[in-house]
Amino acid sequence: MVTNCVDMKLIEGSIYSYVTQTYENKELIIVTNSNKRGYYELLELLEKYENCNIKTYCIDEKISLGKLRNVTIEKSLGSYCAIWDSDDLFHCDRLKDQYFQIISTNSDYCTCKHFMQYFYTTETLTMNKWYDGSITNGLLPSLMFKKNIEYYYPDLHRGEDLDFFTCGFKECVIENKPYLYIYTYHGKNAYCSEHYEMIKKNTTIPFEIEYESNITYLFNRFNIHYRI
Repeated sequence: MVTNCVDMKLIEGSIYSYVTQTYENKELIIVTNSNKRGYYELLELLEKYENCNIKTYCIDEKISLGKLRNVTIEKSLGSYCAIWDSDDLFHCDRLKDQYFQIISTNSDYCTCKHFMQYFYTTETLTMNKWYDGSITNGLLPSLMFKKNIEYYYPDLHRGEDLDFFTCGFKECVIENKPYLYIYTYHGKNAYCSEHYEMIKKNTTIPFEIEYESNITYLFNRFNIHYRI
C-alpha cells in the first residue's frame, strides 16, 4: 500500500479490508512519501490493528509512485504481491480468490474482470465489467502477481502500472464477483475525474442487487453512504 490518500476514513477502510481477509498467511506493507504528519496519523490509526502483520515505512525523499510500489515489493516476504490501494475497498475473499485462481490456471498474475466503482464525492456506486480491447482483461489496480517474475515498476508518478501488462506475463481473470474490488474516486486521486468518468462510461453494467449484501458490511462499518 502506498498512502496517496489523505482521507483517514478511506485509509482505514482499506486497512480493515486487509485485516478481515479470509486468506490468513498475509502481510501488509505500507509506504508513505515525505509526509511525516500523515505518517504519524497512520501510526496512531494502526494502534487498533496490532498483531495484524502490518509493516510501515516512511520514505524521507520524494520519489515517484512507481518507485514507491517497488519499495513495497522489496520489503515483502511472501511469494505473491497484490496491489492494495489506500483509497479502495476490498471484499474479505479477494486475496483467497485471486491466489487460487493463479494456482489453478498456472498463471503469472490475476485481475478482476468485474468490479464496483464508487464516487466518494457523489456517493454513487456502480457495477462494472472491464472493457474488451484494453491491454489487460481486468481492472488494472486489482493486480495480484507472482513475486518470482521479478517485475519492478518504472520511475513514473502516474500510469506506472501500464508497463506491467506489456511484458508478456500469463494472465488469468476472476469474473462475476464484482464485490471483490471497490474502485474509489474521491477527488484527490492520481488521475482526474475525467479518467474515472471515462471508466464509468465504458464499463458500467446493470447493477445486480444480489451482490449488494457482499459489500454493505464495509460501507456500514465506516458510515460511508452510497446510492445505486
